[in-house]
Parts: sequence; structure tokens; C-alpha cells
Amino acid sequence: MNTTLQNFQKNSSSNFSKNNLCELRKELNYTQEDFAELLQVSQKMISYYENGKIALPIQKAIFIAKKFNCSLDWLYCLSTTNHENTNIDFLVDIKKILFRRNNDIVFSISSSYWKYLKDKQQINNSNYLSHERDKKLVELNSTYNSSSDDDVIFEFSIKTDVFSSLLRVNNRVSYPYIVTPKSDNEIDKEIFDKCKDFLISCLSPNVEEEDI
Repeated sequence: MNTTLQNFQKNSSSNFSKNNLCELRKELNYTQEDFAELLQVSQKMISYYENGKIALPIQKAIFIAKKFNCSLDWLYCLSTTNHENTNIDFLVDIKKILFRRNNDIVFSISSSYWKYLKDKQQINNSNYLSHERDKKLVELNSTYNSSSDDDVIFEFSIKTDVFSSLLRVNNRVSYPYIVTPKSDNEIDKEIFDKCKDFLISCLSPNVEEEDI
């Protein structure tokens, strides 16, 4: 069982009122409204969490830690190390999927990867129990062949300067990049959503359960 979780269960929640939620949110370029939607609470509640007026519930913290690969100890200000010592792997070699055409960055998706995305979506939208869904995702990831040389069936492009403005490397959260719509450029929402979903889907998800 995670040490932070053990301590939380042994002590009153008031001992865990201090947290790094605000710092994490700013690093991710999220608003309080964004986090409120993510945690399914009110924006006012996010403010209470960040100001220490109400302790961040452990289950909310576990959700955040898993989603953004940060440690519970850091989230509760018990450690200065803010992420787990894990590597983020890619399911595909992005260099084989992205290429430049004039002033555009072109996303080119093969039939095998398209099938993988559909299968993954089906699993995520299924009625499986959490551990069953995670097992299915692990099996899917292990069988996906990223070197498969097959036909391109889906393609879209985005302007190079816009693409560059969407990505920023974050040194404090252990993801290779963070996709954010915060930009001075006019961005087509549909194209941005495609770009975001595609880039995130290229990451191999860490679905190992905490030993709770």
C-alpha cells in the first residue's frame, strides 16, 4: 500500500490540507474550471483544495497522480520529488507518422493504428470493471505492431507555427509534451482536437494499479 495512503488513513484529513494542486494546475496550463470538470467538483471546491481550506480527498489525489504521473507524496507536499521514476513510452514512432509539407505538419495514420485507436476506444467505453479494462488495454498495447507497413487511411494537417504553439515540453510533469489550446493563433477546434487526441493516443498509458 502506498505510504501516503497509509498515512492518510491513519491520520485526520486535516493533516493533508496542504497540497501542490495549484502548482500542478499551473504547470499543466489548466484553469480552476478545467480541474473542476476533471475532478467533477465545483470551481469553488478547487479553490478550497488549493488554499487548504478543505483537504484534497485521497481518491481525488490518486486519480490526479495516475493521470499526470506525479507522486502522492509531492502532491501532498511530503516530498520535493514531483513525479514517479517511470518512463513514458510511445506506442508508435511519431517521426514515421508526422511529416512536413510546405508550411503544414501532416498527420498520417495507417490502417493498423486506426484499428488500434478504435479498439482502444471500444475498451474504454465498455462496461468492464476497472481491473478488467486495464487488463484489456495492456493486452491491446502488447499486440499492437507499430512497425506494420500498411496503407494510410486517415490524414489531416495543421499549420507549422500553430502546431509548434500547441506543444510545450514540461520539466516538472513527466510527460514528453503537453498539448494545450492556449495560443495567440486562431486555431480550428476540430483540427486541434484531432491533433490533441492523436498525440495523446501515441503515449503508452501506465495502467498499473496502485497496491491499495
